[in-house]
Amino acid sequence: MAEFTLSGVSAMRGKLKAVGIKTKGRSRAAMRDEGKDILASSQRRVPRDKGDLAATGKSRDTQLKGINIGVEITYGGPGSPQALAIHETPPSEHHPRSWRGVTSINFTTPGTGHKYLEEPLRKASGGMAGRIGKKTKL
Repeated sequence: MAEFTLSGVSAMRGKLKAVGIKTKGRSRAAMRDEGKDILASSQRRVPRDKGDLAATGKSRDTQLKGINIGVEITYGGPGSPQALAIHETPPSEHHPRSWRGVTSINFTTPGTGHKYLEEPLRKASGGMAGRIGKKTKL
């Protein structure tokens, strides 16, 4: 039977904890950057001729829940209650009653329209893991 002694365990724990803290901070910053980039891209697509919808766009700072890191990108609120209805055009269950019978919405600003947040998110998701990984490296 072999015997061995493991020394330096407390020092190693301290180093691993420090690496974890650095990694979490860098991951949070990388997610914050991704959120800001997606919001900026969506701002180029969000309709400008349907009220002040563009002004309601926000990328909220990352939120930690246990070991999970995330970012929240939103449009709408009291200043622009039509955000979801416009995003989900053509007509869906999200449209207000006043829109019943409406079969389409014409966006007059070229390059803007429905799915103004979904499309930039889909486009960004392709390389997101790699970008976050590069920014998280120690």
